[in-house]
Amino acid sequence: MDLKFYSKKRAHKPDDFVKIKNKIFTNQIDNLCKFINLDFICEIHIYQFKFLNFTIAKSNS
Repeated sequence: MDLKFYSKKRAHKPDDFVKIKNKIFTNQIDNLCKFINLDFICEIHIYQFKFLNFTIAKSNS
């Protein structure tokens, strides 16, 4: 899995991505996002039998 974080306040360019390659199950992504203090968007690219692309928005509340 290629997990990418980028701030909403930054331009959404490829160079702005901080890439974290790790094996993270989809049911653990919410727990991972809870450790992010700022308002971030998690863009998760999962390459398995088929390509899945979804975005998780985390609020400061």
